[in-house]
Amino acid sequence: MSGQTLLISFDNVSAATANRYAQELRNLLLDKIPNIQAQQKRNDSQTQDAGQILEVILNASSIVALVGVLATWLRLRGGKTLTIKRPEGEIIATGVSEKTLVSLAERFYPEAKEQEAENK
Repeated sequence: MSGQTLLISFDNVSAATANRYAQELRNLLLDKIPNIQAQQKRNDSQTQDAGQILEVILNASSIVALVGVLATWLRLRGGKTLTIKRPEGEIIATGVSEKTLVSLAERFYPEAKEQEAENK
């Protein structure tokens, strides 16, 4: 699958917690968004954990769904912080609303807004 690649990390938590959050968010994304790839990546190749970073590959039409899932996860996790990186920059999201995440996604992924307009 070709598409947008994002790296999602979990800030200000232990390695064990980040590993658990990555697995939890991965499962949620795979359950809620068709045609998405998500896999855990290790911060350090010397560790034996599944990975503290979540690599997500999705197409532009899935960005809006991703934002909804991230907003839900942030609400469930009571204000935890996510850092979402892509080659063009990064977003740091701390317990933000879905409306704020949508606004950030539209600035960060202008092609998603165009895709959403085409789908209406």
